Amino acid sequence: MDMPVKFNTNEDPEITVTRVGELQTPVLVVDDFLQNVDELISMAGDVNSFSGQGTDYYPGVRKPLDKAYEQMIQEWVKYHLASHLTDNNAAVLKHVDINLAALSLTNQAPESLVPIQRIPHFDTTNPNQWALVHYLCGPEFGGTGFFKHKRSGFETITEKNQKAYFRNLADDASVKGVPDAKYLQGSNDLFEMLHYVEAKKNRMVIYPSNLLHSGLIKKWQAPTPQQGRLTANAFCVVTT
Repeated sequence: MDMPVKFNTNEDPEITVTRVGELQTPVLVVDDFLQNVDELISMAGDVNSFSGQGTDYYPGVRKPLDKAYEQMIQEWVKYHLASHLTDNNAAVLKHVDINLAALSLTNQAPESLVPIQRIPHFDTTNPNQWALVHYLCGPEFGGTGFFKHKRSGFETITEKNQKAYFRNLADDASVKGVPDAKYLQGSNDLFEMLHYVEAKKNRMVIYPSNLLHSGLIKKWQAPTPQQGRLTANAFCVVTT
């Protein structure tokens, strides 16, 4: 019988906070996040253990993560996120709910991308949800970019501006057409890239889920998940 995996975070990780765009939205980067990252990578197993998700437009397949990883993320976010966003180093979040915890493998061919997959996106309009991307691959696969929509000037999408954002996207499509079927690689006619976080094995990037963002996918084909653009992803809804 296999022993359950215990994920151990580094006691002294390198954490940087960058304030992005005019809104100065915080984006955290945590390097050397786990002590035993290779154990997490080995959990990916075979690509046949992954499946597509009909509920989102992720350009690849996912596999639910072990509860141990989910609990580790919950504890880390509770005790570290608030302290790095305020002047209070002892600040602790009251509650953290995990909405997603999965291994993700980007493997969709660029020519099959639908228009919404060719532009930056937001995950929710809830300002209290944070996205975590734990890179389990190197920089050759491409990291994550953060964007401003040029026509509207929006950097984050909220309940108040969501309808206006979609109207502006429709105007873009009628005037400039839809982007070519390929992965976004930075600024273009519709969006300005404000910040880029390079992929690096065992690096975690954390940002509000309503901030416009996109993976800048450089490589999408690999013989195994361990050799591909593999990440661990989580959504956390926090209560301060």
